[in-house]
Amino acid sequence: MDRFEILKELEPAKKSKYLIFIPNEIFDDLLNVNEIRNGMHIALAYCYYCLISYLYRYCIYGNILADYLNQPNLKKILGYSVINKEIDYIMKRNGVLDAIGYTRTVTEIPISVIYIDAFGNALNFGIDSRPFDFEEVFEMEFRFLNEFEKPKFKIKYPVKAFERVIIMDCEEVDSDGTFFDIFYTHPFDMRVFLHAMRHDDIGTVGFYLYQFINRHENHSIQITLENLEKRTGIIGRTLDRYLKKLEAYNYIEVIHQDFIVNAPVGERNPPNTYTANSYKDIYNEPYNEVRIRNVTFYPDGDISSIEHGSQE
Repeated sequence: MDRFEILKELEPAKKSKYLIFIPNEIFDDLLNVNEIRNGMHIALAYCYYCLISYLYRYCIYGNILADYLNQPNLKKILGYSVINKEIDYIMKRNGVLDAIGYTRTVTEIPISVIYIDAFGNALNFGIDSRPFDFEEVFEMEFRFLNEFEKPKFKIKYPVKAFERVIIMDCEEVDSDGTFFDIFYTHPFDMRVFLHAMRHDDIGTVGFYLYQFINRHENHSIQITLENLEKRTGIIGRTLDRYLKKLEAYNYIEVIHQDFIVNAPVGERNPPNTYTANSYKDIYNEPYNEVRIRNVTFYPDGDISSIEHGSQE
């Protein structure tokens, strides 16, 4: 099965099976891992964690794809060659994601799940219909393949989906994982992810940047390119290229502030505002006319900064 056949098989069968939630702290956690070699690999690590979390949450291993969801094919899904060894240090057993407590390499393969309330009773709805804000859910009881059914490979257990520690006001707060508690998380839409993986000019880097924007209040952030580089690890022309592609495909909308020439010392040009769009707004083909900043000369230009969403 080739890459695009696998991507086709991964399309959510029902509307309720496309969404999970990812911890917001993942961006800073990955950025602060010295062992990750560059920004491209940070993006890969982010997308890999999202993918294995989705596969686990919806028990995709229990369907026809089971034999195709080994590590080489996961690399293929993410746009990398199955023989590429340069990225193995991120996802292998005891690799970077295992070492920082985001994943664990296991042999238990989830194939179905039962929802349990606080009294130990099974709730009467299935995996396809459970709303994420359903407060009665106390536990998710997974059923696993038995020894004779198991594919001949190991999978990744998404640790943060079951348990996490959140830093709040400089204090550590124990929390249920993101499968149970979506406080301080952002959405992962499998439909957007699959669209990005089908378009090599978006890929893991474009999806990672889209998700960084998407995680902010109102799915929007006003930020300088310098700070965007610092916050994501994607730098220079690579950042510029992917932002333009995201805008061309309408993954994001950008309010391009005018560039003010000869502004007074101490005054800076207001940063652009980036807003993440939903899946239904994304184009299948890029729209070529991407706006760039207008140039105006002080004092005619307005150097006041208008806040749209978060600002950095």
